[in-house]
Amino acid sequence: MIDKATGMKPGERYCVENVERAHQFAGFFLDGKYYLGPELLSAVGWLDGQQFIYDSLDAEGEPVFPDRLAGRIENLTLKLVDGTALELSRIEADVSASSVDDEMPEADHPLSEPNGKTFTGPLRGKVVVITGASSGIGRAAAHAFACNGTRLVLAARDENALFEVLDECTECATDAVAVTTDVTRSADMQALPARAAEFGKGRIDIWINNAGVGAVGRFDQTPLKPMSK
Repeated sequence: MIDKATGMKPGERYCVENVERAHQFAGFFLDGKYYLGPELLSAVGWLDGQQFIYDSLDAEGEPVFPDRLAGRIENLTLKLVDGTALELSRIEADVSASSVDDEMPEADHPLSEPNGKTFTGPLRGKVVVITGASSGIGRAAAHAFACNGTRLVLAARDENALFEVLDECTECATDAVAVTTDVTRSADMQALPARAAEFGKGRIDIWINNAGVGAVGRFDQTPLKPMSK
């Protein structure tokens, strides 16, 4: 049950209104919980009365806020533990995943692109996020999804390589966007789903956590720190 003192109402979504801090809290509050994106409905925070508990870690694996207590909410104002006051505003429910689904063509009708190429099948029109998309498996996956008419959100650290993949995918007449992302940075991983949800008009259908490196050898002889290039 939502504490009335927070100013929130059941079934309504609220986001941080302050533009300069929106990147830090890119998600939304709904029914006493805090989510990163419309299609990532695993809560990363929640309300304990008026207290906002934010269960997020930084790049070093430490809590973003001591004891996970981010602050306190009263009358749609989030006051952080450092004293910063952030206004919250209700998100108008003008675009939802269901309304986007209604706009999509039926499965038995092909999706035609401006260049005349036609996509059919269960994947066409789906919004797909791929991390580590600049090389290897991620790059191959991007090509495969592009050829099946998906809408792609491509993420990786190497900006130049990432935009090469973007060009390769758009050559297949698919709609795609590149988001430079370092998965070891908390801020990047909060911004990515927010950008993906914006690109997908409130929806994310498939998320592929591909970013990483491979190591061949004995487990007890594999260093935890990345090797120098």
